[in-house]
Amino acid sequence: MTPKLTLSQARRMALRAQGLEAPPRAPATKRTVTRAATGIGVIQIDSVNVLARAHYMPLYARLGPYPREHLDSLYSARPHRLLEQWGHEACLVTPEVHRLLAPLRKGWAERYLGNIEEEHPGVMDAVHQVVAAHGPLTAREVQHHLEEDFPAPAREPGQHGWWSWTACKKAIEFAFHGGTIASAGRNARFERRYDLVERILPAEHLHTPTREEAYAELTRRSLAHLGLGTAAAIADYYRLRVEPVTEELTRLEAEGEAELLEVEGIKAPVWKDPAATIPRRATATTLLSPFDPLIFERRRTEELFGMRYRIGIYTPAAKRTHGYYSLPLLVGETLPARYDLKADRTTSRLIVNGAFLEEPGAARWPSRAEVAAVAVGEFRKLAGWLGLEGVVVGEGANGEGIGDVAHALG
Repeated sequence: MTPKLTLSQARRMALRAQGLEAPPRAPATKRTVTRAATGIGVIQIDSVNVLARAHYMPLYARLGPYPREHLDSLYSARPHRLLEQWGHEACLVTPEVHRLLAPLRKGWAERYLGNIEEEHPGVMDAVHQVVAAHGPLTAREVQHHLEEDFPAPAREPGQHGWWSWTACKKAIEFAFHGGTIASAGRNARFERRYDLVERILPAEHLHTPTREEAYAELTRRSLAHLGLGTAAAIADYYRLRVEPVTEELTRLEAEGEAELLEVEGIKAPVWKDPAATIPRRATATTLLSPFDPLIFERRRTEELFGMRYRIGIYTPAAKRTHGYYSLPLLVGETLPARYDLKADRTTSRLIVNGAFLEEPGAARWPSRAEVAAVAVGEFRKLAGWLGLEGVVVGEGANGEGIGDVAHALG
């Protein structure tokens, strides 16, 4: 008979697997930052800087205020405990996961950039020689070295992103996804710095697995990081295809490395990591960024926590329902509200531009007053970490919870 979990049990299991079941016990150290960063398996990178760079926020949710330079050193200095790669979008992963993603990212490079040498003969060798001689370098610096041989075309008005890449930039990206060049970190302008992969990774992480081997291990790791999930949620962790992940989960189940179960209200089959356990209760309170691994698979977020979450930064202003950059508030095992926040560095204030409450959906749902009090405490803590001097309600702020926030701020 298939085991069954209540939604509460499933939520608490998911929170424990993600290191979000309880508040941090002590101030963060270099060791705890390393443990948390490698423990969640993937940290998404995004250029958005409304509050802080996206990759800093998941560790803040788990550790509270921590020295950001501790995370910087993990991927920007030797020995590299984390490397940037394309997994769940652009992200930071461990050297072992970097190796496992190799056969997947090579396919992308060949599909989109495979004709680079045909279009620009000699550019691949030239890029490797420059990086070998002068790396680590940004794409801009590589272009400077090779401008005479591979000049950058004039950029047309309105042209940006992939369509504006130079031959050198395309060659660097092909080598980056192909595995001969890796990221040595980012500079102060948030530009990726490239170097030869053998100068960044030890030899044991340079062997490329087969696609089948990669899927098997990445599926197992995704399940462990999530605690439990549907095949779609598990596949999404490293942006894998659902069909082969489902096959791997079935194999893991047969070998005793995954357990099939039912979860209240979730129609699809759910698999559980045999090592995952359920805490008696969840007690953490924190703000979750849109890119947090707990919630970046939106269907799972809605199924487990009842929140239909979409990020506003990619939505036209007229169609936004919860502001530009809303962060769900975690209170115990619930997500009772989300808040549209902005760090105004000119006035040194954290601005609350929106406060949106969820419909109660759990037996232990906090009251509106408790939600507002917890939220304001989290705002003040976040503001301190960001070096801001205070928290204010923004002009024209909206949402049914904004009055509660204003009252709690005093």
